[in-house]
Amino acid sequence: MSAPLLAQAAPVPAADTAAPAKAPFVKADAEAAVRDLANAVEENYLFPEYGRKYAIFLRANLAAGKYSDFADAESFARQVTEDLRGLMDALGIVRADLAGSSAGGNEVTAMAARYPQRVNRIIYLDAAYDGADPDLRAVIAARPNVAPPDSAFASLNAWLAYDRAARFPGLRDARRIEGYQRAKVVIQPDGRVKERLSKDIRDALYAALLSNPPRDYGKVRCPALVIYAQHYYPSPDQSAAIRAYEQNSWAPFQKKSIERIRRELAGAEVVQVPGAHGNFLFLSRQRVVEVIDRFLARTAAAVK
Repeated sequence: MSAPLLAQAAPVPAADTAAPAKAPFVKADAEAAVRDLANAVEENYLFPEYGRKYAIFLRANLAAGKYSDFADAESFARQVTEDLRGLMDALGIVRADLAGSSAGGNEVTAMAARYPQRVNRIIYLDAAYDGADPDLRAVIAARPNVAPPDSAFASLNAWLAYDRAARFPGLRDARRIEGYQRAKVVIQPDGRVKERLSKDIRDALYAALLSNPPRDYGKVRCPALVIYAQHYYPSPDQSAAIRAYEQNSWAPFQKKSIERIRRELAGAEVVQVPGAHGNFLFLSRQRVVEVIDRFLARTAAAVK
């Protein structure tokens, strides 16, 4: 953000407008973000082979100290994008369709803008929320406290049952998510479990997300599909606090995001999945697959 201009009581020589301030680089936040990214891509159920290779790639870079020293957060974000390009090089992939989930929208946007010759199409899976938007910080801060009860950590089975009911309501085949669920907790010697991501690491991840440079959708020239889940929480009717949050914070923020996408990302197809939340890849799989298949077919001629 540029520094505001101040009225002066007497004429003074014109000064250069201050350059936009860049978010500082914080080593702990950056390394936590990379560790979580490696875990997330390793759990990738859409492209497991590439996910495992990407995780190995990231962890090797982390062990080599590649994410330890940057001038600012923007330089770190640029390196993460370069790593995605480096992975494509290592795998011999010249051009690809890129799909980003959640904060992965940063990387697919940057790749499409910076290396258009490497990207056929991009798909945002509930990933079109810009971490540099100051309203996102307020939306995150306004979330009601829905932490799991202590009983959810009594055993692995207790955790699995709680997590399925809270985050995957209505899922018919729980086997599809069990590996994903197990990866979220660590079993203790007494049989109890604890979440793998501590509050400090979780806070660091949000800090890294919110320090990303603004997305430049105007530089994206390839076809884009933008899928939004309607809700933030799985069951928006589960409490008055969540209903109020969805209505007063989340829905207006999502509306603003959709309006920006339609304004800045030329020709993008925007789809909202009714009733869905962030786990819609599991809970609304058929609907999402149909939307993606239709998009890929419609844009096939544009990428030949």
